[in-house]
Amino acid sequence: MNRRGFTLIETLISIILLSICLTGGMAFYFNSSAIMALTVHKKMAMEIGNQALEKYKEMGYNDLPAATGNWVADTAVTFGEFTVQTRRKITQVVNGPPETKQVEFEVKWNEAGQQEARTVNLLTYIASL
Repeated sequence: MNRRGFTLIETLISIILLSICLTGGMAFYFNSSAIMALTVHKKMAMEIGNQALEKYKEMGYNDLPAATGNWVADTAVTFGEFTVQTRRKITQVVNGPPETKQVEFEVKWNEAGQQEARTVNLLTYIASL
């Protein structure tokens, strides 16, 4: 009976194949973690923007700040390592219904390890009654 174990070359090939498979799996894991973090951050930014727009809607047309058409920095909100900067722009609508203001709200943040900032822009119109 011929009983032989694995040779050194077979063992090395098995280790190389295993390390290639594990490297691909780890890359998938880290990439999916970054995408999940981006999704959570985008959802948080959308919620912050929606809350701000709802606040302006509750104020009503007459109580809105003056329509300057310029961006105005609102606040910077921090949740742990996640910092969000917000700004708003209120403009008077010219080619639309009379006494209507356009409120645009921008939420900006940086993802960990990313140079470029991410932004979410929300827009609504508020008219006098």
